[in-house]
Amino acid sequence: MVKNSHHRNSYVKKKVERWDMFAKAVPASLLLLNITLVVFNYVDFTNAFWITMALGSVISCIWWVWTITTIRLVKTTLQSAEDSLLDVRSDVNELVKDVKDFQNRP
Repeated sequence: MVKNSHHRNSYVKKKVERWDMFAKAVPASLLLLNITLVVFNYVDFTNAFWITMALGSVISCIWWVWTITTIRLVKTTLQSAEDSLLDVRSDVNELVKDVKDFQNRP
């Protein structure tokens, strides 16, 4: 169970790092591509603007789905941790009770 939790945390960390890189690279790439296309008259400014808006919208929707999925994964991980802590608490309470019973024996 600990190994599965560690794997899940590592998985989330790697995905966050990839999305962080993606979030920095894509806007810069789109800007550079648009500047190049407009400067060399491949497209006019209006078309470049609308292409960027469409791509930005698609990327935002993908990001939203990823965010919701990651939040669900984090919620599952936290729920598992909470359940484990409650089990430990129950075990400690039983142990305390057993020690008290042992001390009270004649």
